[in-house]
Amino acid sequence: MQNEAVKIRSRAQWLEEGEKPTKYSFTLGSTCNEKNMIRVIYSAEGEEVVTQQEIGAAHKDFYSKLYSQEPVDPQIHS
Repeated sequence: MQNEAVKIRSRAQWLEEGEKPTKYSFTLGSTCNEKNMIRVIYSAEGEEVVTQQEIGAAHKDFYSKLYSQEPVDPQIHS
């Protein structure tokens, strides 16, 4: 799926610049995606999460709680 996105971006660049996409540019895009991918995080329960679906759910849970409308106690210091 990520490789398909790289192919599409390469084609768009080719259309804009009139240049044929090279194997180098395709590999470079794939490598960048691999380096930027989150592979493991910890859930709110402290469990290690490794699948992309679980990682997405853990991120959603974290930010939902972070931006919830629960009252904040200004007397609590971390």
